[in-house]
Amino acid sequence: MCGICGIIYKDPQAHAEEHIRAMNARIRHRGPDDEGFGFSPPAAIAMRRLSIIDLAGGHQPIYNEDASCSIVFNGEIYNYRELRQELCAFGHRFTTNTDTEVILHGFEQWGEDCVNHLNGMFAFAIWNARTQELFLARDPVGIKPLYLYEDARRLLFASEIKSLLAAGGIPREVDPVALHHYLSFLYVPPPRTMLRGITNLPPGHWARWRNGSLKMQEYWAGPRAAFGPEPVEHVSPQAVLEQLRLAVRRHLIADVPVGCLLSGGIDSSAVAAIMAQEVGPGFKTFTAGFPGAGIYDERVYARSVAEHVGSDHMEVEITPSAVELLPRIVWHLDEPLADASVIPNYLVCQLAASQVKVALSGIGGDEAFGGYRRYFATSLSGMWSHMPPALMRSAISVATRVVPISGDNPVGERLRLAQKFFNHVELDPETRYLAWNAFFTNDMKQQLYSQGMNDGLPDSLQEARQWFRRVPDGSLTRRAMYVDLKTYLPGDPLLLADKLSMAHSLELRVPFLDRELLEFASGIPGRQHLTGKETKSLLRAAVRELLPPEILRRPKRGFGTPIDIWLRMHLRPMMLDLLSERALKARGWFNPAYVAGMIRAHQEGASDYSQHLWALLIFEIWQHQFVDGEEVAEGT
Repeated sequence: MCGICGIIYKDPQAHAEEHIRAMNARIRHRGPDDEGFGFSPPAAIAMRRLSIIDLAGGHQPIYNEDASCSIVFNGEIYNYRELRQELCAFGHRFTTNTDTEVILHGFEQWGEDCVNHLNGMFAFAIWNARTQELFLARDPVGIKPLYLYEDARRLLFASEIKSLLAAGGIPREVDPVALHHYLSFLYVPPPRTMLRGITNLPPGHWARWRNGSLKMQEYWAGPRAAFGPEPVEHVSPQAVLEQLRLAVRRHLIADVPVGCLLSGGIDSSAVAAIMAQEVGPGFKTFTAGFPGAGIYDERVYARSVAEHVGSDHMEVEITPSAVELLPRIVWHLDEPLADASVIPNYLVCQLAASQVKVALSGIGGDEAFGGYRRYFATSLSGMWSHMPPALMRSAISVATRVVPISGDNPVGERLRLAQKFFNHVELDPETRYLAWNAFFTNDMKQQLYSQGMNDGLPDSLQEARQWFRRVPDGSLTRRAMYVDLKTYLPGDPLLLADKLSMAHSLELRVPFLDRELLEFASGIPGRQHLTGKETKSLLRAAVRELLPPEILRRPKRGFGTPIDIWLRMHLRPMMLDLLSERALKARGWFNPAYVAGMIRAHQEGASDYSQHLWALLIFEIWQHQFVDGEEVAEGT
């Protein structure tokens, strides 16, 4: 695990060592244990290392037998031992025990197809000095990041945008289309980033630079079963548990102690329970909570799991003063990401990093096993789409006066979903699903944008529909799970997980996104994921004997944050300053009167605009750092 960066100059005589050293220094937090540089004009590659496997022999760059190829690598390959044996049989000679060297020899043996042999999380770069070619690749689901920038003089790549900017000469201009999509989804979908000209190599893609031009190609479109008809064969809970156990076992490979982030939800709890069976009690678990914040404080559930599995459990309490961390968190994120869980995730990673170098997480369980409550909404489409919308709207309006619309009330939660469904009843099913998950609607954007800002911008929802067209067969629920795997997962949870764990030099691993487990899970019939009022039904059945009953029964939460309250109190001064009429006019993106109206309505309790205001606040903090160039002090 580390950070990587590099420069390829288009003029073979051009070279500037200070640029690659500046780029590498900017990502020191990703790998404080070691650094390495490789100079082979016109290329310069570099890395920062967090030592996890082969602590003594893993210095990078690593070279092949005749030193014609060199690699810098960020991530872990969980099947590297098996691949090493296979490559030795082909005659390859190894000088280290690292997974990095396995990738390099795999590239020699299989070329670009080497990525299809890897089970792990990765972003790597291989420079071939003999052919003057650069090969870049990112793992199938986008666990590890890789950014690119190309101009007339050079090609740059790096694990973080701030590393690219350290090379100098990159215009700091906001991409209006990226901003438009960010307001819809609260993240910027790859390959765009918020900075014009900087590309986010999409998950499951490789890129090759040759003769001054860059070619990008997808090598993993998704699990094989996702592209066929709906599976019909019943999958047993025992088979699910065995596959999950194998995935966790693979992710425990390390030469340092491994801990677990524990939210008290079923996914992280299942990982912790299997860890206990694999390594025995006493491993460390970590959680975060908000004292006195009701549903936002999940520590009681995490404690229950920790006691049940026998872990050495630690907690961090989050107080309102944590809002002071926002500028530092946004700096580490690299891109504006309006997920309010960034604060608890940042702090729980900080706690974990004080004790271990590696921690497992439950990220990915929802996409693999049908965990989001919004998947229930897709089933409502089939049940109600044939009914007169006016009649159903009237019935729901009456029902909501009697039953509270709340995530704590199963009936109320269904009414909330139904109410949202009929807000978009005129849309086709795919666009309707995307609209359920959108935040600033097209109507809101029309009022939010400054005059002329909306001209020529694409419809975010219609552009996102391309992902549904990839999997035309099967139920809408199953197709929605695929879309989330390819869009929301890398755009939000995985970006957050990588940047905020590496902010503290912590390697975060995600067993639910093990490639073999994902392929297996995609072959599960949709009806086994959602039954009655229960999400992740098959996964719950698989781990039923491993967890306390209250964990299996509780609704999905995750690391929530009370931003609705904070925006009215502790975040209010920052919000009023950064989203003031003066500040918004200076930027020119948004209509100050419309933003002021949202702030006023939220402050008075007339409407809940917490997520919308949070998104605007994060974007403005990001602009100060990545557009204006305001520095954030080094350190975590």
